[in-house]
Parts: sequence; structure tokens; C-alpha cells
Amino acid sequence: MAVTVVAAAQDASREPKKTALPDGLHVVGLSVAQAGTGTGSDAFLANGVQPGTSIHLLLAQKGLFLIGMDEGASKVASLQDDKGKAIADAELGMMPEVSEDGHQLKFMVRGSDLPTPGAKELILKGKLVVTAGSDEQTASAENVELKKGTKLTAGPLAGQISEAKAQDWGGEKRFDVTIQSSKRFDGIKDVAFTGADGKAIEARRSGSGQVGMMGSIMIYTVTYSLKGAPEKVNIKVAYFSKMQKKEFPLDARVSVGLPSPATSPGA
Repeated sequence: MAVTVVAAAQDASREPKKTALPDGLHVVGLSVAQAGTGTGSDAFLANGVQPGTSIHLLLAQKGLFLIGMDEGASKVASLQDDKGKAIADAELGMMPEVSEDGHQLKFMVRGSDLPTPGAKELILKGKLVVTAGSDEQTASAENVELKKGTKLTAGPLAGQISEAKAQDWGGEKRFDVTIQSSKRFDGIKDVAFTGADGKAIEARRSGSGQVGMMGSIMIYTVTYSLKGAPEKVNIKVAYFSKMQKKEFPLDARVSVGLPSPATSPGA
């Protein structure tokens, strides 16, 4: 039995360099982990790593504002190692993530088993379809009362406040507001909050989610965390009124450098 860890050596005395990635598809990580024979936590031999083979990828596009991945149109055609073994159940992972500036999409391709011992590369083929926004617009909602049940409409930021509560994080007072809707909050580029005095309120998007099952009504939520404890705010939303699909090839060769399995004790 062997557990393989793939890592790059790094000088701990220096901060890692932050480099701007050029446009294109980039392999940014790889995990290969053997499954256990038990259930629950015993099914995971590598702490915090799902069993199987996972390739972590990033699409960079400076000229597009990415909204998300079209999971229905995107597809993994094949994932195999350089010895010809197909990695079983290869598919796109759930919960792709778009960067705050809208120019990068992080996602994962994973399979349920491991490459052949001694394999040096993984070969990925498929297609990635993303949704990108165009035709930027703005919309506003004035004098919005931050309490549960308040309805608001500002472009695609439309729904009802399902939760509004004050928070105290180490002396920093913040106010979290969650908005829910039966429609997705697609196309939003930026949301700005101001108080009754017209001054900007520091805010950040702190979470989002969706609840529902196939065939039922989905409920989508988005949460913003505002500095202070405002009771009423004005909201200005920058958004894209048009969506377009863009297709990119999933075409990557990933060096894994897997050694042969270690000899088990007593063998």
C-alpha cells in the first residue's frame, strides 16, 4: 500500500511570488489519494483529501467578465494516464468558483480511482463552456430597511431579506444581510451600499448558496456583510444585461511523477 503526495519544494524563508496568469487554461493543483476500507472518516486515508484523482484548474480571461460554468454543456471526454489506463468516473467537480474581479474561474476534474503505478502523466480531454456578461447596466434600490421580510429590487439583486443580524467580530461591528430569491443572482458585477447621509458603507459579499432538489423550486441566497449597524441603506448594483456562452477546450497534460508502490512492511 502506498499514499503518494505530489508537492513542489519551496524556500520557507521567502514569500511566494504572486504572478498574473496569462489568458488560458492553467493546471494549478493535483491530488492523488488512496481510499480506505472503512466507512465514515475511515474511508479517507489522506487527511482532508477525497479519495481518487483530482486535477485543479483555472481559466483566466482578462477580456471577459465570467459569470460561471455551464455545467450542463461542459464535459470531460476522457481522463487517462500515459500508460493507457482510463481514470474511472472522471467528471467536473461541483461548486466552481469565479474570482471577485470576474476574470478567473476555478474548477476541478476528478475521478474515483488512481493512475497506474509508475505513470508519469495524466491526459485530460473535454470542453469547458462558460457564461460571460456583456452590456453593463446599473440599477438602484433606495431607503431599503435592513430587516427580515423586506422586499427589494435592484436589477438582478431582487428578492426578500431572509435574515438580518448584527455581528461582533473581535470588537468589529458588522451587519449581515441575506437575500433570498427563486431566481439566480446572475450577472451581478458589483453591489455598493450607502447610508442615508450618502456616505459609502464598507461591505463585502460573504456567502451564497442554493437549496432545493431536482424537480422542485430552487431557493438562491446571497449574503453581504456591512460595516457598522445601519438600519436603512441605498443599494446600487452594476450588472450585465446580456449573457453569452464561450467554449474552451479542456486539453491538458499533467505531470504527476508517481513512483511505484512502496513495499508493505513484512512483505
